[in-house]
Amino acid sequence: MDVDAATAEAWGYVDRALPADELRPFVDKLAAQIASAPAATIAAAKRAVDAALTADLTTGLRIEDQLFRETLAQPVAHERLQAIIDAGAQTRAFELGDT
Repeated sequence: MDVDAATAEAWGYVDRALPADELRPFVDKLAAQIASAPAATIAAAKRAVDAALTADLTTGLRIEDQLFRETLAQPVAHERLQAIIDAGAQTRAFELGDT
């Protein structure tokens, strides 16, 4: 079944549907946010994606869990988590980028 962008967003199939003229600025901002993450965090995310492409589901989930735990154990993770909580994380507005 085909659905339009607004419906896909409303149903939770996509995080956000944007008009074409807003796409590039949004992607640029998102890329800058990703690039600001610690290198080890980005490397772990890439390893998780690689595992998802080559491993069966159970193995992939185990690898993702291991990488998540390793990343979360890093001191910088605690600092960054506290900073986003202090900024209002875990609210709908924050998660949607409306803050």
